[in-house]
Amino acid sequence: MSGRVRWIAGRLARLGLDAVVVAGGLARMVTIAVRPAPRHAGLALLAGDEVARRGVTSIYRVRVYNPAATACTLTVTVDGGRDAVKTPTFRLTWTTTLAPHAAEDRWIETAWQDGAAALSVTPPSETAIVAVGTAPLGSWWIEASATPADSTGRQLRIAGALVA
Repeated sequence: MSGRVRWIAGRLARLGLDAVVVAGGLARMVTIAVRPAPRHAGLALLAGDEVARRGVTSIYRVRVYNPAATACTLTVTVDGGRDAVKTPTFRLTWTTTLAPHAAEDRWIETAWQDGAAALSVTPPSETAIVAVGTAPLGSWWIEASATPADSTGRQLRIAGALVA
């Protein structure tokens, strides 16, 4: 018997096992496609103006949402920093319990000089006017995360320019 015929005979002998493995994979694929995705509480929104003036208060909005049918307790952490420095300039953390299908907004207030504060009430909607052509001093960034984490374990990140 030649080598090629032996190889074909060996593959035919394992064909049953291969068919079982393929059928199992197809069954898992159909189950994942038909089953709804798990619904976990987590971050829904992180937003703010992309240009901030140093020394003038800027407001950033963080929203958490619970799409599940049961209440959930989340610990939200918000880090903010300047330029490409990995160490945050400020870190704010709070714990909240969300009712089923509920959302909660918090606002982060910072002047990008000496820290930040978390507000649980809607701040006045005053936006500082930044002159066009103002020279940038650098950049800013804010990251938010919530635990227990989303099923993806994702973080939301926004960034912008810091001007004089």
